[in-house]
Amino acid sequence: MKNVIFLGLILFSLQGNAECLILNSNGTVAPRKDDAHSALLSSLTKCPEDVVEYKSVLQQNGLRVKPSLVANRGRNNPALGSFSFFEQVTGRLSSNLQIQQGEFFFGHFTTKANNEIHLDQQKNKGQLLIELIAWDYQKKLFNFYELIGNGGSANWFYRGNSQDILNDNQWLYRSSTPKFGRTLRCSACHTSGGPIMKELTPPHNDWWTLKRPLTFGSSRPSAQVKSWLNELQDASAFSQAVQRGNLKLQLSPTYQQIKSRQSLQEQLRPLFCETEINIQSSPTLFEQNLGNFSVNSSVLLNPFFSQTQLSFSKPRYNSLVSKFQLRFPENNQADADHVWLTPVKGYSDLLAIQVLLKKGLIDSEFIYDVLAVDAKKNIFSNKRCQLLKLLPQSAASNWRTLFLSHLQSSNIDSAKELLVNLTDSSRNKNWYLGLSQKYMQQIQSEGLSEEFFKKLLTDREAVSQSEISQNPLGQILEPGFRVIFPQSVH
Repeated sequence: MKNVIFLGLILFSLQGNAECLILNSNGTVAPRKDDAHSALLSSLTKCPEDVVEYKSVLQQNGLRVKPSLVANRGRNNPALGSFSFFEQVTGRLSSNLQIQQGEFFFGHFTTKANNEIHLDQQKNKGQLLIELIAWDYQKKLFNFYELIGNGGSANWFYRGNSQDILNDNQWLYRSSTPKFGRTLRCSACHTSGGPIMKELTPPHNDWWTLKRPLTFGSSRPSAQVKSWLNELQDASAFSQAVQRGNLKLQLSPTYQQIKSRQSLQEQLRPLFCETEINIQSSPTLFEQNLGNFSVNSSVLLNPFFSQTQLSFSKPRYNSLVSKFQLRFPENNQADADHVWLTPVKGYSDLLAIQVLLKKGLIDSEFIYDVLAVDAKKNIFSNKRCQLLKLLPQSAASNWRTLFLSHLQSSNIDSAKELLVNLTDSSRNKNWYLGLSQKYMQQIQSEGLSEEFFKKLLTDREAVSQSEISQNPLGQILEPGFRVIFPQSVH
């Protein structure tokens, strides 16, 4: 009760203060950060309290704001009017502050009332109005902010930075039971500490694109929403910005110093397990009556092994969708807009592996030896991920020797497999690539088998079953808010 009174007094005093202040999560005033958002708000006498005011402030200060749009409950399911605007900010804020692509993002949401889709900015107590991520030019990390309704007004909160997210997720896959920190809600989705976009590669199934704009069903957008629809950029532009932001973070000396102080298990986790995921699909629409459709081999094998295209029968795919009675729960639609919508290894994880390689902590042969364990399980392999705990805690010079000893002492089958991979000199990169090519040829020659189709369904289910979805502050696919995959009643 004392904490509630304390927070109420702070908020009351701030409302009478002619200065825009950002709060910490405990209600105290947050120190100014070295990012564009903090710099902008500190120059104002009154805080913007909704997204319309905030965008106006950005534009009045000469910044460019480019929105993108995603359908939260599926491209072909606009009935609830649930969409998310994700916007990137670039430009020069002051003589010494140039905001580059990939450094500044914010998101906000829509809802429906009276058959009209409008911005969800009601300022109800506790309501999330804006979520924001901005690059800190001093710390070389991302800062995370939220604008939260307070019942008629709203307050800005600083929630933490990339380092806080790494700390929150430090025990991922490394504890006997799921264990997470609670510094910030953002840790549940931004698990690597940077910007995210799940559908990072074309065709961006649920996103607005120039080739395939989103539709709103029988609802009409409000005047404000309609004006912003005219400014929408293709999902590929937002994807490019997200990738640049992730690369900027991974190459940050500060970020790498933080990573180097972590345990060896934490540093190598992106190789053995999944920290983040992306969602990928075929470019073929489900509604298209074609003889064949293609998918990238990354739906089957890690991209280190293969990046080719596979071709399968579209009529056969349709028959399997029917056989397994796939349906979206809200509109009874059989499949996503594009066929073979599936989770794949996350872009940020693949970047992290490349950085580990560049730093010399691991070499390419080690990467292939590890990924070859349960290789046909390209994502969420329990056999591969359980080996993470056998790594030494320290990255001391003898860590490989210790790791081999741990593998040798283990009675886990996958440990025995990795031990052979690491010690048999004939199992090198070319050997693994040769096996991968043969496997791709085998899959292609067999066509779309029922067993192969079941892998698609299993991979979809594995996201919600994985430890990355056990964070009490949220799940990576945001169930209840987003609807991404059809469900099987088989």
